[in-house]
Amino acid sequence: MDIAIGGLLTGADALAYADAPSAFWLVRVVDLGFIVPICLATGIGLWRGNPTAVKAAYGVAAFMTLQAASVLGMGAIMLWRQDPTATPALVFALTPISFGLAVFTTRLLASYANRPSTQYR
Repeated sequence: MDIAIGGLLTGADALAYADAPSAFWLVRVVDLGFIVPICLATGIGLWRGNPTAVKAAYGVAAFMTLQAASVLGMGAIMLWRQDPTATPALVFALTPISFGLAVFTTRLLASYANRPSTQYR
């Protein structure tokens, strides 16, 4: 099974899988099984104007900002240590995304602090 799956992967994914198959699958299951559905559900709920989605958006946005920043930090450290599975494109792509998410989340959380006390309870 490992050989079949490893043969389907190329580049850094193949190295990451060969290095630690359990960690590889753990990340995939958490991302695709939990994080993506929660983000999609919150986004669809916001699009439809659901008050529960508005409440969830504060936590989801904060979590995703911290997640992006932690992956950016991990990628930078991997490049610094010259890890063979490091990808410079990940660091270059996540830098503006992380800063953009930080600005968005800061503005979102500031709007929560300035909201009327009876709204969205």
